[in-house]
Amino acid sequence: RWLNYLENDKYYNHNFTAKNENFEIKRWGKILFKRFLKKRTESKIFNDIISQSIQENYDVVIHIGSPKAGTSAIQKFLLGNRKSLEKEGYYYPPHPINKNGVSGGNSILAIAFLENKIDKAKEIYSQWENEAKSSNKTLLISSESFFNIANKFKEIFSNKKVLVIAYQRDIIEYLLSVHNQLIKRHFSTLTFEDYIDSLMDKNLQTANLVNKSFS
Repeated sequence: RWLNYLENDKYYNHNFTAKNENFEIKRWGKILFKRFLKKRTESKIFNDIISQSIQENYDVVIHIGSPKAGTSAIQKFLLGNRKSLEKEGYYYPPHPINKNGVSGGNSILAIAFLENKIDKAKEIYSQWENEAKSSNKTLLISSESFFNIANKFKEIFSNKKVLVIAYQRDIIEYLLSVHNQLIKRHFSTLTFEDYIDSLMDKNLQTANLVNKSFS
C-alpha cells in the first residue's frame, strides 16, 4: 500500500524506485515525516486525554507510550500545563526534564516495579493518589516505561477504574526513529538496510510487520 501510494505520487515519485520484490525508498525522512507523520498539536494531546476520560469517573488515567511515539513531547506538554490540567480536574505529578525537553515522565514507578520493589511502588503510587484526592482531582501519570509491565500494575490497580492511553506509530516510522537513535546515542554505523536485516534475523514478529507494510 505504501509503495503504490509513493509510486503514484507525482511529488515524491523521483524518490521512488522498485525492482521486482526488492524495494529501495530514498530520502526516508522527507517522504515519511513530511507526508505521513501526523503531528499532534498541544490541543490535540489535551483533548485526547480530556475527551476520553471526562465521560466517566476514572480513578487514574495512565499514558503508556508506546515507545518512539511522541512520549517526550506529550510529557513536556503535560508538565508545562499542570495548572490547566488541574482546572480540568487532573493531577499530573511533577518530574525532572532535561534541557532538550526529554524525560522519563513518571518512570520512578516503573523503576520500582522493575527492581521488584513492590512496597516502594505502592508507596509512590499512594503518594500521587493522595495528592490527587486531596484536591479532588483524577490522577494522570505518563511513562513509556509502563508499556511492557502491565502485569505489574495489578498490585496497585485492583478495584480501580483505569483509563489507559497509548499512541501507536506506523511501523516504518518507528523503525526509522529507532535507527536514527542508534546512530546518535549508541554510535551505530549500520545502514538502515543492514539494521532491518539484523532486526529480521532476531525478531520474527517485527519482520512480519515490515513485510506486511511492503506487501
